[in-house]
Amino acid sequence: MNQINEQAAPETDTRSASFQLDRDMALFVGKNIDYYSRKWVIQNPRTSKLTWNGAAFLLGPVWLVYRKMHWQAAAYIAIAVVCTVATSSLSEGINRALSYAFPVAMGFSGNSIYLAHVEKILKTVSDSPLPAEIRNAELVRRGGTNPVAAWLLGIAIIVLTAVAVISA
Repeated sequence: MNQINEQAAPETDTRSASFQLDRDMALFVGKNIDYYSRKWVIQNPRTSKLTWNGAAFLLGPVWLVYRKMHWQAAAYIAIAVVCTVATSSLSEGINRALSYAFPVAMGFSGNSIYLAHVEKILKTVSDSPLPAEIRNAELVRRGGTNPVAAWLLGIAIIVLTAVAVISA
């Protein structure tokens, strides 16, 4: 009987750890946790299925900033600018292909990028010796969305694009 209890204990610990992870993810992600939970369950690392994120496809760096992934947005913009400058002397077809490739890649990788971001922050916060109430507040503060920053970036991109088109 002692052997049975020893075997059952790890399963219980795994369930409570899984429950805590789910709870922490819900605190971090906010109201769209159901959407992302479904996408992330499909994205089992062993099967490595890609999932589609329409907002990431349509908005790219604006979506990244909206989800508080600031360095990822900066990297996206930097890579896009470097590729545009590097291929500016090449054919229009190559430039057009790149203009489609970036959003499509973002649409297919957005959920994976966001999952990696969530897991990194959850690990950082859970490894800190904060009391539960403060830890939960920290997850909510660091997670969720930032619509103001997303709007500001979106407006900046529109203005910069308009200036580039007018001056060309």
